Amino acid sequence: SKKKIQVIITDLKINRNPITHFNNPNDPTAASYTSRWFGENNIAPIGFQKGFLNTPGTTTAIGSTTRTLFGGARSGAGIFYGMEYTAAGAGNLVTWDTATGTITTVGALAGLAAGHTVTGMAWDKTTSTMFGLSTNGTVSTLYTINLATGALTTVAASMSGSALAIDIAINNSGVMYSCDIGTDVLNLVNKTTGACTSVGSLGINLNFAQGMAFDGETDSLFLAAYTTTGQLYRCNTSTGATTLIGAFGAASMEIDCFIIPSQANRQLNAFNLQTPVASTRIVTAAGSSTPITITWDTSGAGATYKFIFGTALPTRRLTINANANAINTTLGALDAILASNGFTNNGTATDSAVGQWDVWAFKGAGAPGVDSLKSTNGPRAITFRRQQVALTPFALLIPTSGTTIITSPINPAPVSVTWGASGSGATYNWLFKLGATYTDPATVRLQADGSGFTNSLTMRNSQLDSLLATLGVAPGDSAVGTWRVRAYTSTDSLNSTAPDRALTLRRTGLLPLSQDFTDPSFPPPFWSYTGTGTVYWTRQTVSGYGSGTGSARYNMWSASAGTTQSITSNTFPAVTGPNNYLRFNYSHGYYLSTGVLAADSMGVYTSTNGGTTFSLLIMLKANTTPQLGVNSSNNLSTAASQSQFTPTAGQWATKIFTMPVGTNKVMFTGYSVFGNDAFIDDITSGPATGLGTPISLIPEKFELNQNYPNPFNPTTKINFSLPKSAFVTLKVYDMLGKEVAQLVNQELTANNYSFDFNAAALSSGVYFYKLESAEFTDSPCMKNAWAFLCL
Repeated sequence: SKKKIQVIITDLKINRNPITHFNNPNDPTAASYTSRWFGENNIAPIGFQKGFLNTPGTTTAIGSTTRTLFGGARSGAGIFYGMEYTAAGAGNLVTWDTATGTITTVGALAGLAAGHTVTGMAWDKTTSTMFGLSTNGTVSTLYTINLATGALTTVAASMSGSALAIDIAINNSGVMYSCDIGTDVLNLVNKTTGACTSVGSLGINLNFAQGMAFDGETDSLFLAAYTTTGQLYRCNTSTGATTLIGAFGAASMEIDCFIIPSQANRQLNAFNLQTPVASTRIVTAAGSSTPITITWDTSGAGATYKFIFGTALPTRRLTINANANAINTTLGALDAILASNGFTNNGTATDSAVGQWDVWAFKGAGAPGVDSLKSTNGPRAITFRRQQVALTPFALLIPTSGTTIITSPINPAPVSVTWGASGSGATYNWLFKLGATYTDPATVRLQADGSGFTNSLTMRNSQLDSLLATLGVAPGDSAVGTWRVRAYTSTDSLNSTAPDRALTLRRTGLLPLSQDFTDPSFPPPFWSYTGTGTVYWTRQTVSGYGSGTGSARYNMWSASAGTTQSITSNTFPAVTGPNNYLRFNYSHGYYLSTGVLAADSMGVYTSTNGGTTFSLLIMLKANTTPQLGVNSSNNLSTAASQSQFTPTAGQWATKIFTMPVGTNKVMFTGYSVFGNDAFIDDITSGPATGLGTPISLIPEKFELNQNYPNPFNPTTKINFSLPKSAFVTLKVYDMLGKEVAQLVNQELTANNYSFDFNAAALSSGVYFYKLESAEFTDSPCMKNAWAFLCL
């Protein structure tokens, strides 16, 4: 295709025959567009250019560069930003100096879709938001941009209606437009969904890099287009049609990163009221979404305005502020304004007022001339009236009587309730009562959609599940009741036509243990984090074996030695044999500190009582012999790394362990020794798969682990392993060898053990603990309170 986005990069050396450069003498309005523009010429020698809209043939070079910017916009703070292309799926957010052409990198465009080329950006002055755009030739993606970091947040992964969006621009009212170089049309873009609606054909054949921007002074759209050469066009935002102003420069140019900066505040000029015409009668209706627009001419750049209404101006009854030369609202919103200003809707004389409207302009800061100016042709006669609300009978529609709705805490699907409409302007509440019959008060009362004005109620299935939880409905249980709807005016109400409808709301049982960290929130829904200070457990986009979109990382590269933090799973159905196996993917890069292994570790704990207490299942430890594949060892490491570790697809392994029957919660606890990062992903419970030999959690050797945390105040945890049954003692001694506590003195079977030691009764200092059996003795030291670690 002639319009594949990659051509922007690969075809820069195409021999383009320049055409004659001129200013269009047949366009008498072109001369009035005197705003300055800036952009980057992407034809060698690459560099920034500037000029004026009415004379595009005259350009001034600002500086040369080897960096390619495929989008540009000026923020509300006056900073010129650009999106730099470095490779497919990669780029940087930069700022650039319009005096010298110097480019400064802000940060990488993290979040850019894989294989995409950045193509445009635009500043929305109505929301102070910077938007970005990319495409891979078949899918266009819309983002918002963090101007401090360069990070992209996806608004729409696929912009319906436009596969090859080449740039975006936003007018003074916050309306976004885009050009598609595959279809050569101007599109209107929904800033929330990214959906593109065709305005009309541009009437020109777009190719290669393009730019587009609004002139803030006139709110007119201009295209720095490339057809057979780089040319400047003005574009009609009502039809899409373009008008040629002229070609860029004295030689062929391909202008991108096209920016028309807002002009300095200008003096106020005479202006006229436009719409509505004199003697218009506007009848408002509560809740109505019907648009209503009031317009007037622009008085000057940077001006603000006040719409005023009164029965006999200059006496004012109503004032509405505006930052542009229009008020775009709805009959419902205007109805609310009238209501707040004393208009009634009860069929009396106070429902309406006959009066006049006018607009005053106020100059922007620093502008010369008068401070304010009234419209030349105002005031105009106008009548405002609020529509009276009269309730009429209405029936319930969906769901039918006897319906059962099953809810889940992770189900995002919508649940909808609908009914017939009562009087125009009425508001509604959905009422649900536990029990076989309805009586006030309702158990649940929810406002209808659209701030109560719509004859429907929509919520996510998971929201309904949360509502049931607040009513005390346990997972697996039901709430059985009846529902009705009540319509309201300011003075009256009316119930839906009988009969009320039976409804059963049933919560699903406990969710299974199945966590792949796809959800961008962290901890994931129904998981929890335990720790203090800086949080070192975070979600990362790298995933197990490179398959997936996320994982959990414990950042032991940054966490100081002794830092202990945990993440805990959702409560899941208690496991029973033979489905009591825990399986998860993991990765860890061991780190040598001056040649000595940093002994990072991760404890896996299980609970049979929903997290009230936990028991150690296995302590995974850093090891200088990485282990891959599916295994049940205590080896945590899968690779070696002397820099902060991020695993490749081939640096993952899988653990499978037997959990105690009845386990319904697991916890992963990271123990940092200031080594390197560990990752976990795809955590599930179920039958054992992927192993050729039975799994055993029997330790391979006697082992006593260093206590965690250390130092501690007042409790710490001591873990040890027994490879076979033995009579064991675990005692604590002070520095003089005096026994101060005995934690274990009994016969124990082969297993991993964890015991808590509470030193609240002891003074600060260094203590030793000793594990003894007939075949094993070990005695590390520990510290409580603020003593230093003893090794």
